[in-house]
Amino acid sequence: MHELRRTELRSEGLQQLYETLTAYVASPPFDTLAGQARQLMLELAGIQYQVHLKDLRVEVDNVGTEADYGEQVARTFERFRQGPATEYEFKFRDYQTMNHVEAAILDRVALLNPETFGALERFSAEHAHYVDATVHDFDRDLQFYLAVRDLYTRMSDAGLPSCLPAIDQGRVLDCHGIYDLSLALRLKEQAGQLVLNDVQLSGPERILVVTGANQGGKTTFARTVGQLCYLANLGCPVPAAGARLPVFDQFFTHFEREENLKTLHSKLEDDLERVHAILKRATPQSLLIMNESFSSATLQDALFLGHQVMAKIVALDLLCVFVTFLDELSALGPQTVSMVSSVTVGDAARRTFRILRMRADGLAWAAALATKYGLDYAGVKRRIAP
Repeated sequence: MHELRRTELRSEGLQQLYETLTAYVASPPFDTLAGQARQLMLELAGIQYQVHLKDLRVEVDNVGTEADYGEQVARTFERFRQGPATEYEFKFRDYQTMNHVEAAILDRVALLNPETFGALERFSAEHAHYVDATVHDFDRDLQFYLAVRDLYTRMSDAGLPSCLPAIDQGRVLDCHGIYDLSLALRLKEQAGQLVLNDVQLSGPERILVVTGANQGGKTTFARTVGQLCYLANLGCPVPAAGARLPVFDQFFTHFEREENLKTLHSKLEDDLERVHAILKRATPQSLLIMNESFSSATLQDALFLGHQVMAKIVALDLLCVFVTFLDELSALGPQTVSMVSSVTVGDAARRTFRILRMRADGLAWAAALATKYGLDYAGVKRRIAP
């Protein structure tokens, strides 16, 4: 309160917070709380006790009439004084918790002062939830937003962009220069180079179908889109050079999981149950991120299930990022947009980690991979030739 009072508040949110805190501090419940706390602090500060140590035995008692050994020591050594004494201050370490000996001593002090410690116990029980809900939520939110600010400071120091997104009232998603925060932090520690990407959905487009080579950045791209949309919904800057995003009511993810033998369900059955639960709750204002779903199924089954799920997504009219190994799903209609993890020109086996808006063609990647390992027609013919 004192800091806010001395600060010229220009933010409407902080001005409202100041008004809320002023009313809270002036309220009768808070006044009673503060008064009782001050009285208890005075009583606790007035408690004196003495501790007797002998071998491993510790005794706690009220302060008696024992002699002041400090004065006796001073008188004894007075004859040796050669000048003004220099004060030596001993500082006890202020630990957050007590050890078992300190706790036992405090228990004995409480037994010697039952009235004060009884009042302390009643005070604690009566005001267990003393913090105002608005103040509590603001405290937690402020810690989060300060952490976000520190994070983007680190990104800026590494030369990476960030921005406050423009909020689109419709269904447009248009971002450029985007990157994954967790990957950026990892590469920053390893002095690696981060690749930035772009993403765009407009008009009837609803589903980004991401295909391409394994280890080409598809999952990272899907995660990046999810981060952008979630952080924007929280009112935070986003990891992008520029961004225009809609507001979402719910976020759903379906990432591959290991098979759980305890459920007695197959991996495919688990995938279907999770997708079904998501589609029952999703609305046109939701975002769904799906990564390698139905990978445990056969090709024909995966195609059939992919078609069915995407038809449901189109019917619900929600936005979706669908990472898959099935190129056929990228051209189902005007609602789908094909994006491919690209490879180096002239060396199709080398990944660029750029996710480009282009027609899916898994055959080019398969041919490059076969050529690289000598498994193309010419390579195999050379190996088996007599």
